[in-house]
Order: sequence, then C-alpha cells, then structure tokens
Amino acid sequence: MQFIPGIAFGNIHFGMSVQDVQSIMGPDCIMETSDEDDLRLNYYDGRLIYVFYQEYDFDLTGISIQRASVSIEYAGRDLFAMNYGEIMEIFLAEGNISDHAFSYYEDAGEMESVEFESMGITLYFDVNQNLMEVNIFELVADEDEDELWDED
Repeated sequence: MQFIPGIAFGNIHFGMSVQDVQSIMGPDCIMETSDEDDLRLNYYDGRLIYVFYQEYDFDLTGISIQRASVSIEYAGRDLFAMNYGEIMEIFLAEGNISDHAFSYYEDAGEMESVEFESMGITLYFDVNQNLMEVNIFELVADEDEDELWDED
C-alpha cells in the first residue's frame, strides 16, 4: 500500500472513524483498548494496527505496520524490500531526523528507531539493519505557525 506522509496509507486516511476503517479493511480484527483513552484495531495477528485516541474523538491518528504484513510503497518502492542505506537516503533527502534511539524490546530484542517527525514516520530496524516496523502518524497544522507537527 502506498504511504503518503501525514495523510494516508493506501485507502486509509488519517481522521477516518473506526467504522470507516473497518468498512475498508473488514470486520475481521481484534479490538483492544487501554485505559479507555485509545482503541486499536489489530489485523494480520497484530502486524497491522490502526490507532484511535479518545482525545481526537476516536479518529485515526496512527498506523503501525510490521514486516510480513503488507508492503509499504514510498517513492515507488517497497520499504520492506530496501536496505538500510537506501531507506535512509530517500528519507534524508526529504526531511531531517528528529529522534534517533536504540532500545531493547522483550519480544524483538535490540532495535534502532529513526523518526522523521516532519514526514510523520518512525522506522524501526533490527541489529542487522533490516526494517522491521514502520509507525506512521497524522500531521496537523499548528494554529500559531505554518509548520506541521505530530499530534502525539
């Protein structure tokens, strides 16, 4: 599916309701909530997750895509089929890194995260620099400035 920074992933657009997403993706998902302030629709055994927050009237604000769920097309190429250098070259040409960290996850081990906030995307790489997960989020215009920022 094609990724349009801060706007859409395939036919799913940020700001859609839970019902809108389910009408496109189908009802075959697992619904999860945490502390009643968010709702997650999990597809493909949790490898494709749509996130809705109560603060934003449960409109779609984030999508998490793990390797082996669906393809992510950007700049005419599938990100999961590209190597670390190719991915970084594409994104560095369009935006600056806003956050870079190495973290340990119990279920995934050591991961490197690289965030391009201005594009609404965080990339997660394993120790071999294979792209394992992509989180994309909605961008909104700041009322005081013309810049875009993420809502989280």
